[in-house]
Amino acid sequence: MVVFVRCVQTTYYLCKFLQKYTIFYSLKTA
Repeated sequence: MVVFVRCVQTTYYLCKFLQKYTIFYSLKTA
């Protein structure tokens, strides 16, 4: 959830990278 909040403070590409990494990590741990 923190990723979406920081999304406003970071660049677009960094934002997309964080989202993809978070989703991948969530699926792997789930």
